[in-house]
Amino acid sequence: SVGGGVYSKPALSNAPALIVFLIDIGFKMSRDIDGMPASEYIRLNLANGLQRLARLSTKGSRIIPRYHLACFTYAAKVSDVFSGIQPLGKILEADIPKFEVSGEPADTYEGFLYVDNLISRNLKKYTNSPAPLVCHITSGEYPGRNPQFLTDKIQRYAVPDGNVLIENVLIDDEAVLVPTTKVKYWPGIRDESELAKAYAARLFNMSSVIPESYRIAGLELGYSLAPNSRMLFPGNHPDIISLGFAMSAVTRMA
Repeated sequence: SVGGGVYSKPALSNAPALIVFLIDIGFKMSRDIDGMPASEYIRLNLANGLQRLARLSTKGSRIIPRYHLACFTYAAKVSDVFSGIQPLGKILEADIPKFEVSGEPADTYEGFLYVDNLISRNLKKYTNSPAPLVCHITSGEYPGRNPQFLTDKIQRYAVPDGNVLIENVLIDDEAVLVPTTKVKYWPGIRDESELAKAYAARLFNMSSVIPESYRIAGLELGYSLAPNSRMLFPGNHPDIISLGFAMSAVTRMA
């Protein structure tokens, strides 16, 4: 994980925050969460997260373009859900399409390759913006190439506000050694020894350290994330998945 920067820039219409969602739709995402398929649960959480961003961006009846978003889904192939980077208002004009789970394993390397290409081509446009955030939602297991080379590369991209952040939401109820029940008191994951599976530990090493400004925003939302915890949110409890999406929407407002 690469650190650096103060992560204090507000999201403005002339300096919007860039958030890139990367969503695993491999066959492992057919498992259930809270009585519904994981893929649908993730879609609903994404829709709720976008509505929260809309509330933060609405002035009168108009959505100020404070947020720019991109979304890729991946299994063996990658799909561009929003057709590139789009302002939030345009995305909200249509429903987020259902995520059709593939019968194939997920190629996480290929997914991050698309993210790398997108950010490297567009980073200059966000020089005065909050540091971009990549929110990766996954079942955790990837049979192909190890994507850490790419996640390290992505985290080295930087704007004056800080390095690009990578957050991982892991849909696996057996990923942590200590199950979480009281999510509001959960301190986050601070060491890979807290994780029960090797691929969860690999995701730990691909997750940014939570910036202090994000952590404080989490405290204001009622969570108890500890300093130096990673932006890794294991889905052993539906509320932690929701916390992961909340963390993608804590950019400061002016």
